[in-house]
Amino acid sequence: MRWAIVWLVLAGAAAPATTAHADRRAKRSNARATVAILPLTWTDESLSIYSNAVASALAVELRSVEGIRVESVPLSGTIPDRVALVVGGRIVASGKKAERVSVELVVRDPEFSITVATIASDVAPLGEIETLISKMGQKLETVVARGLRDHDKRIAEREKPIRLRPTVVKGEGDRDSPPDPDADTAASAQQDRMVIMLATTNTDDAVVPVSTIATESGFRLAERLGCHPLAAPSNNAASHAEAAALAVKTGAVATVKLHVRDIDYDWVGVLTARGKVRVVVTAPDATVIFDRTVRTDTIVGSRGDRHAGVARMVLDQAMDIAAPVIRKELAK
Repeated sequence: MRWAIVWLVLAGAAAPATTAHADRRAKRSNARATVAILPLTWTDESLSIYSNAVASALAVELRSVEGIRVESVPLSGTIPDRVALVVGGRIVASGKKAERVSVELVVRDPEFSITVATIASDVAPLGEIETLISKMGQKLETVVARGLRDHDKRIAEREKPIRLRPTVVKGEGDRDSPPDPDADTAASAQQDRMVIMLATTNTDDAVVPVSTIATESGFRLAERLGCHPLAAPSNNAASHAEAAALAVKTGAVATVKLHVRDIDYDWVGVLTARGKVRVVVTAPDATVIFDRTVRTDTIVGSRGDRHAGVARMVLDQAMDIAAPVIRKELAK
């Protein structure tokens, strides 16, 4: 069986694309259309001999799609920065002596540290693993093509100047934040408003836009609290009194200011990080509802995840830690 799989890989590499493959081709000239295929792990030691062969067979399937570049990365290798998606997974044994198997695949976007899709095959006899892999490869083509399009959209959005929801006062937009015609004004009228000021940080750099990521996490904090987040004017309030005045001006229940004191990265085979974020919530009467430095646990990224994506997970966890206490204080 081992040699049957290897033969399948070599035959697939040498054969031209079939008509069915040609029909599925999607033209992509984008430099980000690179996919890394990792060797699969296994649940039974006897399946370890199929790890690289299955990954190679899946790579052959993807290489038949025009415009998608595929790189096979060994388990101990580093995933290149140019990779847009990473495909990994495992071979799962079923029954005694791994007589039946299935294949599970996970597709991730390492730049944003998110899982794009998970797909799983049916359970089949080990002797039919070639057919199993071929079917999974066809599913993977569709998932990867969609994942690359979504990756491009996320990159395009991130590269735009940050465009937060406008502050609205009596139906008129602030001069520094013109009204967004797509804003859900009906929803905001039914919810308490919460002003999110632009986050500050000691750790911003060209590679990881921490202040932008933190501001976005602040918006998600407001939404977790059941509030409609509003963007503060560009001239952020520098004191509690100014923050309170901003809350009064916008009719908000509070303003939120985030300051990222530190994000400490480490490498343990994958990228990990932990952070310290000061969260300040001020009421319209200048009462400080919440002012604490939140320390997160160590966040463990997946293989290939990059600094910006892991930083996003750190900041979202900080908001998760702060949210229950802020909710209680707001209810008083």
